[in-house]
Amino acid sequence: PKISFEHPARKVMLDCFPREIGFFRNVVLTGTAGDGKTSLCIDLVRELTGQPELGNNGITTIEVATSRGPKYITLIYDVTAWRKKEKGLLRPEDVAVLAEMAASVYGQTDKVFVLAVNDGQMHELFRALPPDAGEGIRRLEKDLIGLHARGMQDHGERLRLINLSLVRSEEIMELCLAAVLEREEWKCFIEETENPLFAEGSSLRRNFMVLNTPELRSKLLMLAKIADMTGHHLPVRAVLCLLTNAILG
Repeated sequence: PKISFEHPARKVMLDCFPREIGFFRNVVLTGTAGDGKTSLCIDLVRELTGQPELGNNGITTIEVATSRGPKYITLIYDVTAWRKKEKGLLRPEDVAVLAEMAASVYGQTDKVFVLAVNDGQMHELFRALPPDAGEGIRRLEKDLIGLHARGMQDHGERLRLINLSLVRSEEIMELCLAAVLEREEWKCFIEETENPLFAEGSSLRRNFMVLNTPELRSKLLMLAKIADMTGHHLPVRAVLCLLTNAILG
């Protein structure tokens, strides 16, 4: 199975979609590349519908059964794949999606949206709006940028901004260490010693054993803590790359 763990932001996101109540909230997921935005969207769809995939054009709409009847969620999980420009501006059909999202945020429609977008992409997305973009979209732009700048999460009852860059790097490092080093498959170093790759003298085995020592794990956690203290966020993807390269040596 692929490397996975419960993302620290998972519960905060799922809390926006209580099927037993049926009142859903719009969600904007921001953060740096590799923070887990797409994985959280896949996890949400699997949790609400049982579907394992999102499709391949950057946007999908799902139907969710709730105590108040069926609800519809549109997920824009890959802005680059979804967004198309004409003469540097968003296409009318893309603007229409954002207008519908704004209408939902301000209580004019029951349909809700999940927008997963990198920090820089969020600003770029709104800069690409045509001059005649509606008042609702401009209001949404102002509220979202304001939430992000102030490090806040909720705007009223209909919008939640989840900034994955605010998740502590130390917590990410701890989760990644466990997800990589505590897998059952590493028993290969005990059960397959006849394979040169897993034999006692192999660099792969030595690197794995060193990574598993309390001293080195403590140093990696300290590295992540220093990143937090100095404002250098470590995304999940970067930590997994670090650990992979450490094992391969």
